[in-house]
Amino acid sequence: MRVPLGPELPIAGDADAITARHRFIAEAFVSLEMMDEGLEYFRAQVRAAGSNADRLSAALALGQLLLLADRKAEFAECAATHLMPLAGNVAQWPVAEQGAVNATVAWTLLPLAVDEFVTALPEATVRRVSEKAIESSDAADINFVCLLVQRACGRRLKDEKLVERAGERLARHPALSRWNLPTGEVGIDALSRVRAAFLSQELFRERPSRKRSREPFGVVVTIRV
Repeated sequence: MRVPLGPELPIAGDADAITARHRFIAEAFVSLEMMDEGLEYFRAQVRAAGSNADRLSAALALGQLLLLADRKAEFAECAATHLMPLAGNVAQWPVAEQGAVNATVAWTLLPLAVDEFVTALPEATVRRVSEKAIESSDAADINFVCLLVQRACGRRLKDEKLVERAGERLARHPALSRWNLPTGEVGIDALSRVRAAFLSQELFRERPSRKRSREPFGVVVTIRV
């Protein structure tokens, strides 16, 4: 199942960088309203992971739980410490998994491209995110989102050169046409479209025997300002 956000850009469907086990456990914590326990569980999973694939899966689940809990600064640190470094070289992943990694990481990082979200972060955290975003990734959509993140961080830090460089690269980026950003900006409305498209996709993933949790999990782009 591929649900389009815009004319050409799909949200990853059947393929997912979050493992089925991590997805199930995350949904259980959310449905039981045990957010703190869930965060601690996935922090431990990130530390104990035996492979980059498991570590990325746990980090994505951790990041999305932090978004649901509206813990912006902790999410930003998770992105800088785990998500961006792990996704830095998507070519290292098996070919069959590269699309899922590219899409899931790109969507999960997207709130950091929103000015209102970044404005709420401590300056030191914004600098750290900016530095990691500059290192970026070889995957087109992650790279594109990291440029959006750089631009938002540059505005927060009043770094005109960073904003200008990111803007120039965004304007000629090969992924630009897929992202359906009429104004070239990611705002609350864009995140709402992402969330609506993802929720529609989750309805098709449901099975009759499965009870729905309070929040469908996986690429949950939730933002409060």
